[in-house]
Amino acid sequence: MSVYQVQDFAFSYPFSTRQINLSGNFVIEAGECILLQGASGAGKSTLLAALKGLIPHLIAGDLTGQINFHNRAITDLNEQDLLKIGYLQQNPDSQLICPDVYSELAFGLENQGYSAELIQAKISLIANKFALTPLLTLKVSSLSGGEKQKINLLAILLLEPEVLLLDEPTAFLDPQSACQIMQIIGEYIQDKTVIIIEHNLHYLQKLVTRGLYIDEDGKIIPQALDEINWLQQLPEQADRFA
Repeated sequence: MSVYQVQDFAFSYPFSTRQINLSGNFVIEAGECILLQGASGAGKSTLLAALKGLIPHLIAGDLTGQINFHNRAITDLNEQDLLKIGYLQQNPDSQLICPDVYSELAFGLENQGYSAELIQAKISLIANKFALTPLLTLKVSSLSGGEKQKINLLAILLLEPEVLLLDEPTAFLDPQSACQIMQIIGEYIQDKTVIIIEHNLHYLQKLVTRGLYIDEDGKIIPQALDEINWLQQLPEQADRFA
C-alpha cells in the first residue's frame, strides 16, 4: 500500500531567489525506511517539510507538482490527518515549546484529549524504557542538546504517528547522544514508514530499505542498498549499533 506519491515537486520561497525544482516521480510504500540524500541545498529538507504538510500550510511560497498522502493531496489534509505524520527537525531547540520536560511530553497528548491519568501512564512507560525518568521534572532549558532531541523524538512517538520524517536527527549531537537517538528510532520504526535525512549513515545500515538521491540537476534517483556509501562520516561510537 502506497503512503506517498510525489510528482515533479517544485517550491519557490517568498522574497527569495531560491527555488527547489525536483524532477521525477516516486512512491513510498507502507513500512519502508527511506534514506533521502543529496548535496547541500538540493532540496532535501524542503521536500521533507512538504511531506509533513508544512508547505504550504505554514511555510508560504509557490508550490507546484503533486504530493499525495494516501491518495489525497497533502494540501487538502486537515490537522487531524497531519498528526499521522511525525516530523523531527535538525535543531533540538526548534520544536520545544513548554518550560519543563513533562509538559513538553504531555502537550500533544493533551491536545488530543487524553486524560491526565492516561498521559501520566504513557509518559512514565516511555521514560522508564529509555531511562529518562530523572529528566521529567527538569526545565527544558537545563537539558543538553542530546537530551532535548530525545524529548522531541519521544513527544512525537507518544502520538503514535504512522509516518516518521527525520531531518538529520543527529546533526547537533555528540556521538554518544547520536547513538542513543538512533537506538530509540530503531526500536520504534518496525511498523512505521520512515523517511530520514542523515549523514552518519553507519547508524542506518540495518534500518534503511532503500534510498532516494537528489542529484545536482534536481533529478530524484532511486538507490538500492548496495549503491549507498554506508561508510561516509563514520561516527566514533557507531560500532555500538553494528
